[in-house]
Amino acid sequence: MRIGTSVAALLCCLALFMASAGQGGSARAADEPVNALLLTTSFEKPAPELEEKLAAQSIRLVSAKLSAPLSREYLRLFHVVVIPDFEGAQTPFFVPTDFVVRYFDTLRNLDTVREYVSEGGGLLVSPCMNGAGAEVAEAVAALLEPIGAGIMAAQVRDDANNNAAADGGKGATYAWTTRIENHPAAGGAVRLWYPINMLRWDDAYACVPLMLADRAWQAVVRGMPGSFAAQGLQYATWIPVAGVREPVIAAVRECGRGRIALWGISPFYTFWAPYAEPPNGWLGESCTGPVAGIFLEKGQKGEPSDGLKMMTGTLRWLAETSRKAGMGGYDPERAAAIRQPQASALPAWLGEWKEDNGARPIRVLVGARSSFSDGIGSVAEHAAAARRAGYGVLVMTETFEAMAPSNWPSFCAACRAASDSEMVVLPGVDIADAWQNRFLIFGSTVYPADFMLTPDRRALAQPQYLSLGFGTHFTAIHRPSTTPMPHHLHKFFSGVSVFTYRDGRLADNGLPAYEWHVNNEGVPVPLVVHEIRDPAMIGVVATSGVHQLYVFADTVRNAAWYLRAGMQHFWETPSKFLVSAGPMVRSLRWGRVVADGAALHSGVPADGGLVAESPVPIERIELFSHGFVERRWRPNAPRAEVTWHLPFSHDRWAFLAITDSSGRTAVTPAIRGGPAARYSWRCSDRQNFFGFAAQYTGTILPDIDIHLPAPLTDEGRGFWPHPRDTLRGENLAPMLEFPYTSPAVSITDAFVDQRYPEAVWEDVAFDAKAAHPVSRSRVYEARVRYLDFNISEDYRQKDPERPLIIRRVSIRLRRPVEPAGPVFPVFTAVSPKPEFGYWDAALGHFVTGRIEKGWADIPAGGYADDLVALGPALRVDERGQVGFAAPARGGIPFPAGHEWSAEYVKIPRGKMGEFAEAMGLTGKPPYDLRLSQGRILSAFFALKARAEDWGIRGDVRPAQSMPWTLPLLIEGMNPCWPAAVIRDGSMVEFGVFEGTGFARLDATRPGWFYAGHIATADDPAVRLSIVSWDADRIEIEANNASDAEVETELATPRGIPGRYHLQQKIKLAAGECRRFVFPSGS
Repeated sequence: MRIGTSVAALLCCLALFMASAGQGGSARAADEPVNALLLTTSFEKPAPELEEKLAAQSIRLVSAKLSAPLSREYLRLFHVVVIPDFEGAQTPFFVPTDFVVRYFDTLRNLDTVREYVSEGGGLLVSPCMNGAGAEVAEAVAALLEPIGAGIMAAQVRDDANNNAAADGGKGATYAWTTRIENHPAAGGAVRLWYPINMLRWDDAYACVPLMLADRAWQAVVRGMPGSFAAQGLQYATWIPVAGVREPVIAAVRECGRGRIALWGISPFYTFWAPYAEPPNGWLGESCTGPVAGIFLEKGQKGEPSDGLKMMTGTLRWLAETSRKAGMGGYDPERAAAIRQPQASALPAWLGEWKEDNGARPIRVLVGARSSFSDGIGSVAEHAAAARRAGYGVLVMTETFEAMAPSNWPSFCAACRAASDSEMVVLPGVDIADAWQNRFLIFGSTVYPADFMLTPDRRALAQPQYLSLGFGTHFTAIHRPSTTPMPHHLHKFFSGVSVFTYRDGRLADNGLPAYEWHVNNEGVPVPLVVHEIRDPAMIGVVATSGVHQLYVFADTVRNAAWYLRAGMQHFWETPSKFLVSAGPMVRSLRWGRVVADGAALHSGVPADGGLVAESPVPIERIELFSHGFVERRWRPNAPRAEVTWHLPFSHDRWAFLAITDSSGRTAVTPAIRGGPAARYSWRCSDRQNFFGFAAQYTGTILPDIDIHLPAPLTDEGRGFWPHPRDTLRGENLAPMLEFPYTSPAVSITDAFVDQRYPEAVWEDVAFDAKAAHPVSRSRVYEARVRYLDFNISEDYRQKDPERPLIIRRVSIRLRRPVEPAGPVFPVFTAVSPKPEFGYWDAALGHFVTGRIEKGWADIPAGGYADDLVALGPALRVDERGQVGFAAPARGGIPFPAGHEWSAEYVKIPRGKMGEFAEAMGLTGKPPYDLRLSQGRILSAFFALKARAEDWGIRGDVRPAQSMPWTLPLLIEGMNPCWPAAVIRDGSMVEFGVFEGTGFARLDATRPGWFYAGHIATADDPAVRLSIVSWDADRIEIEANNASDAEVETELATPRGIPGRYHLQQKIKLAAGECRRFVFPSGS
């Protein structure tokens, strides 16, 4: 089916039913009941206080979802349909697939609403612009434009008539107007106080201007003289929109036999939360300011607001035509008896990527430039050449700085004119930011606003708008290897240019950037870009054996629809994109993503699989995950069908690379499988991270701020020595990585080796801030690792000290530095004059005290205030500074290359007494592990052990209670093999990261346990996983990732109760992945 057909039919039919303007209708009967159906999108039900106030005036509100299948008979039970939080028919997120089904159901319901209005029903629509304002305006316009209306992604502002007029409008949250027509829909209102603030940074506004192009519309409410439309920048700076004065806030019109009313006021202030008192002026992510009934009734400055009067008047006016048409007989029993339509079917091609789903690979050419910028030839000539070369979608990416802004409308029109059912041309630009990083923006008809650009209007000064500022569109990091920005700092994108060709020759290999973003929760869509400036080159690059981009869909139009919505591919693993110079993927799967958004992080134990074909034999297929080749196959056949079963131990972000015998390669989209402790994804606009110890890269680190004063510079005096003053160049940029997550531990790495040449705090800190360039730090480099054992969500999310998370800190000098005091360098802090304590083995008792003056050295297992040292001794002084012991005699600098390292954990405030024994600080932990295999290294907080014969085992003499499940860190393990904790017949797999196994052990349960590898080979490079294992048989998968045949002996640990013991030699050809069942024939 063609996406958008239903909404197009709706719009055409709505236009046919438009009648001439006028108030019309009989006088309203104030005492007649009105049944109103609220069809909500973002919200669930109206505010109870509002329901009560309307019920007192015989107006009943009934709620349903706009996306729930609804029949025409059901709608006719109501006098009025209200869509109070209309976001338009936006392209849905493609996963969960329930979102796609709801999208189709919404389109169908809009058809049904059109029929309802044409037969006499009343409709009130107000947009919900609490995020991605340009996209909402575009999506709402698809409904409103054919009936001569629309909304603008802007705010109605009034700097004179507001609740803070004395200071010129600064800090104002409401403005008032008395420009209200004497119309029944106004309900006798004489003054309205309407909100004038920015709800969210991405062009989301509290009261948007209505754009009325058809004379059939009648403006009911306007702003006062002097009011205007404006776009906001970071909530405080307002940029007027040229030509939009005294904006319309509410309007009505006749529509066939029915009526429509349109309001520009956010549902926060009308239906959803009009009496709320949001703390600090925020409801969720929306900066609503005060609400508290101000619009509906309360007003400001002693002047009431008549919003509730207008609401009742509008609903009653809308009900007049529906009552004449015999509508409105709602009662719950009658409604329950009506049969609703079935939910829409998910198109097969949007389901699983497999050979029989109706999809075909549609070739996409991204990167052409025409005479509109620095290319030659028209858009039509490029489209014709692309059609001849076998492309189905052409993405124009005009060089932005070479394009005249006045030509933008003509350019978009040319793209539309060159499109048909077999060739879709999408407009786009290749644009630089102020620091010469490059991005692609395509699929959008929105030209960058001046306030987003540098003063010369040739580059982006506000690149935070890349993801959410251009309507439905696709944004990609372009030329990532030949532009300045480190991969760690890229934000606000959906895709990555994996390969960029200029006139047929490779100009940028973006595969390392793509791999980094796959590994770090970025879910990047892989692209190929051909920078072509002459349509004659299109046929050359189509046939020269270089990489191409393919989108898998059933039609060209659907491929373009699917491609265009860049952000909506977030959560989709795999998305239906392929980068290939030859091999073609026919099927790709791994695990299953469930529909419940809260469970998206939870992979399920399922096999992965790939089917690939190539004109020549496929030589190699590799499954990459976090830099590790999990599986490598050598099919040596034109068609390859491979499967894999990886241990269900940790969360793996991955992709596959395919190489055929001619050397041509293919790269798949990101895939994901395996368990995690919590929701662990990047935000869909790729600016922050969820589920880890730190969220925003390039800003600060939880509980860490390194003070290492050096001569001639303030660099090193904390990460931000000059956060807000005029001195630049000495602030540091800690950059994050997220290399490993599992139910046992989530690891966050921070690298402090870059500085900002020109950024200060407000430029980069936290939400909606552009990434700024960095250069090498000059005083030191550092690395901080956070080991989060998933003990407490509250501590991780709400306590900035991140208690019960182990920190490992390493610092290395890049220049000679003299110590600046007895504690040097300093990297964290505790309370001044802290209490301290540690176990003195020589004395045989616990030593305690308080640091009133001077300092104390705290050994491993000791504490100071809320800090527990876990590694080499730390020095703490009376000010609470924590760091390393400086030499007793000063004046001698530490040389460049000198290194320090530390490991510690903090305890929640006030919990030291409660947790000290559980952490083993009082001499011994409350449990006793007697190991018969392996060796305990330490037992402070986490139990660290060294594996023997690839594991540890022993008996637990349990603690009576423990505040957490004991973390296990087992050194000396192999990432190629599966590992598990086995006890009492249960087996819980765990992963291995950098040679250490991370697991958990319940130390309150007595008895025997084993923790270690459950399958091994005498060749340590052979990849293994156990598919099934019981007392009678074992099924094991083995992969020889090398280029030569191997013979190796497989084994399972001896003495595992209820599990078959394996010791068997096998042979594997080079690149063979095979499953074995033992005993043979079982």
